[in-house]
Amino acid sequence: MESMQTISILGSGWLGWPLAISLKQQNFEVKLSTTTTEKTAKIAGAQLPAYLIDINVFSPRLHEFLQADILIININRQPLESFKNLIPLIEQSCVKNIIFTSSTSVYQNVDRIVDESDEFINPQSSLYQIECLLQQNPHFQTTVLRLAGLIGGQRHPGRFFRSGKLLSQPEAAVNLAHRDDCIAVVEGVINNELWGETFNVCADSHPKKRDYYRQAAIAFGSQPPLIDESNLTANKIVSNAKIKAVLGHTVTFFDVMDFEKI
Repeated sequence: MESMQTISILGSGWLGWPLAISLKQQNFEVKLSTTTTEKTAKIAGAQLPAYLIDINVFSPRLHEFLQADILIININRQPLESFKNLIPLIEQSCVKNIIFTSSTSVYQNVDRIVDESDEFINPQSSLYQIECLLQQNPHFQTTVLRLAGLIGGQRHPGRFFRSGKLLSQPEAAVNLAHRDDCIAVVEGVINNELWGETFNVCADSHPKKRDYYRQAAIAFGSQPPLIDESNLTANKIVSNAKIKAVLGHTVTFFDVMDFEKI
């Protein structure tokens, strides 16, 4: 009988917390990190080992946290230098496989469909540079998940423009991913051992921003956003074909206009 795999999740926010709960229910041994003392009690209350870790500050518990088979790096707003400092510590650990939750913002704003190839990557993107640091490291294998705009949980798109913020590029297509699909893809990568890959995670439908956020606001019960008509440039459409073909993933939230499912 195979021993239980240990998974450490760096980051316990909007995605990391429900992901940890889901993986625990599948009988993985899960460790979860947070940067706030207050949240450690919540994590412990869910019977998960809680680790107070900020990768920009030395933590004596980081070594223990990295004693895992799989590391899920669920923080991507840290500077490149922070990851350069973190990677040698991962190299010294027993971590063999990593999932890094990146973003489709690594693609240039081209007026066409973009896939996981490097053809339309913005090489100046710090996220892309972090992807490269992780995927080119010979000590472990990293699968990168490029998540589209995140919705689900408390992230209802009807909230996005409540402060009177102008909606720019109204003719551009929306590229969104529901949290349930993000979790399903992470679990699919782990269960199918799809290491060293790069996948876009995105819904099937791509309505125009002006149509989408107007309907989202109405569904949420708020005023439709003000529209900036000065920039009508169309935008990229993120393809999810690879995740369907390789993982066999069926997007649960395939129609972003189905606001009842958010």
